[in-house]
Amino acid sequence: MLIILKIKTKNRFVLNFLLLLLIVLFSSCNSCEKEQKNEHKLEKGKEKGKALLIGMRKTNISKYSNTATFRSRSNIKRIKKILEKEDFSKIEILESPKDTEFLNSLKMMINELNNDELLVIYYFGHGGQIEDDIGGYDNEYDGLDETFVTKNREVRDDEIYKILNEASSNGKILFIIDACNSESLIKFTQVIQHDIAIELDSSLDVLYLGATNDGKEIPPNTFSKLLEKVWDNGKFDGNYLDFHNELINESRNIRGMNPILDDEWASEGFIKRQPFKIY
Repeated sequence: MLIILKIKTKNRFVLNFLLLLLIVLFSSCNSCEKEQKNEHKLEKGKEKGKALLIGMRKTNISKYSNTATFRSRSNIKRIKKILEKEDFSKIEILESPKDTEFLNSLKMMINELNNDELLVIYYFGHGGQIEDDIGGYDNEYDGLDETFVTKNREVRDDEIYKILNEASSNGKILFIIDACNSESLIKFTQVIQHDIAIELDSSLDVLYLGATNDGKEIPPNTFSKLLEKVWDNGKFDGNYLDFHNELINESRNIRGMNPILDDEWASEGFIKRQPFKIY
């Protein structure tokens, strides 16, 4: 406006032209700022969410009850609802797979993981314990292997460790295990003879949520419900440590439950995220 006032002319056409020029320049600057902000938002939103949801509704192993797991589909729906709300782009579901399908699906999803992706691996079913195979992959401190109960056999924790250890990918993985004996169904160390522990040799960024300690049982259909309750339709705004603490607080009256968070192989940035969020 000062420029316009100092211009000593009676020609209103010149004044109008200069005023129009100033308006155009101002609008152009605002447009540039908006574009830069939008580009920044896009950079923050590059990550993708993927999930493998495994529901063991039935098993042919006679010592495990199918009655305890018949609500598998309901629990899968609970977790699927959370992930869809958080804009996960790819969600695969396995129902009562045999050991080969179970292991191959895990291996494929993990090996195809990119560094700009978050993979959620959820398991609902029986978690077992069997005597450690002394001549096998490793030696357990307690003499027991924890197991995933598939349709035709129990898959040892050693087998999952092997998949993780051989993975060539480097993205983020969140394991959620709704099962008994789920403290170390995913383990991050291999114990060999003479009690020498070998840590997981992988660049994966891994967080682990389990329902309870090894050697303990939980009532059916409780842990997944608890996850959904604490998540609170996306209103929970703490990080994974806060989420774990709230799970503990809310589970005090649930027999046998003691939610586990293993963050030994997780980056600080991963731990400090809001649960289930993709960035």
